[in-house]
Amino acid sequence: MNKGTVKYSPKLSRTAKLRRYSTGFIGFFMLAFGVLKFLPRFKQSYTSEIISSGTPGYLYWPGQLGEILAGILLLYSVIAYKKAGQRNYELLAMTGNLLVLVIMSIAVIVHMDPNVPALVLPARIKAPYIPLLFLILTSLHILYMFRSANRVPDRQNEQSGTEENRPS
Repeated sequence: MNKGTVKYSPKLSRTAKLRRYSTGFIGFFMLAFGVLKFLPRFKQSYTSEIISSGTPGYLYWPGQLGEILAGILLLYSVIAYKKAGQRNYELLAMTGNLLVLVIMSIAVIVHMDPNVPALVLPARIKAPYIPLLFLILTSLHILYMFRSANRVPDRQNEQSGTEENRPS
């Protein structure tokens, strides 16, 4: 690098960092949920869960691969943020989040199904705490993405909290 060349690296705001961390958090766990279903204990639970709920057997692989794909999309959007740019980050993150919404909505339905006993669920918990947690996190994340997409960049300076910028 030449001495006169300065590499520009914009600083992320605290909310942008939080959004990236939450994207990574959701992505990591979605990828983990999908990959864990290759292990015998989780594979058996997942298979029993599908059979007990009356879900067609051919939906086994799309469910598992959907979790893996959502996780990869979300993690890639965080890891390759600088390469991909803001627009591609938002596209990847939104696609991954929408997948998570669909997957976790189905998971809530399966948990609530009276034919599915708690013993066949991977965490052995009948109440859909984990799917609801991810539904809430993902919904908040999507809501924030829509809010920040509609925000004018100069508004961040107005909301900095200084006295002269506060409305009277």
